[in-house]
Amino acid sequence: IVLGGILWLSIRRVTMPLSTYIENFDKVSDGDLTAVSEVDSRDEIGMLSDYFNRLVDNLNRMIAGIQKVTDDTRRGSQDLASSSAQTASAVEQMRANSEHMKKKMNTLDGEVHGSKQAADDVSERIEELNERIGSQASAINQSSASIEEMTSNINSIARVTEEKQK
Repeated sequence: IVLGGILWLSIRRVTMPLSTYIENFDKVSDGDLTAVSEVDSRDEIGMLSDYFNRLVDNLNRMIAGIQKVTDDTRRGSQDLASSSAQTASAVEQMRANSEHMKKKMNTLDGEVHGSKQAADDVSERIEELNERIGSQASAINQSSASIEEMTSNINSIARVTEEKQK
C-alpha cells in the first residue's frame, strides 16, 4: 500500500502540472494570451512551464509589434487618403481654373476680333470721308476758279462801263 501510495503521489505530481499545462494551452489556442504557468519545479516539468511562459510572452510581443505596424500602416493609409483627397481637390481646382481661363480666352478672342472689325470699319469710313473731302475740295476749287473768272468778267465789264461813261 505504501508503495502504491508513493506511486500514486509520483504519478499525481507529474499529471497535476500536465493538467494545468493542458488547460493553459487550451486557453492560448482559444486566443487568451493571459494564461500563465505557475509551476516552480526545476525538473523537466518546471522547464516546460518556463518555456510555456516564454512562448506566451513572445506571442504577446509579436502581437504588440504587429498591432504597432498595423496602427502605423493605418495612420499612413489615412494620411495617404487625406493627401490623395487634397491632391484630387487641387487637381479639380486646377481643372476649373483652366476651364475658366479657356472661357476668358475665348471671350477675349471674340472681343479682339470685334475690336479689329470695328477698327476696320473706322478705317473704311475714314477712307470714304477722305474721298468725300477730296471731292468737295475739288468742287470748291472749281467753284473758286469760276468765282475768280466771274469776278474778272465783272471787273472787265465795270471797266468797260466806266470807260464808256467817261
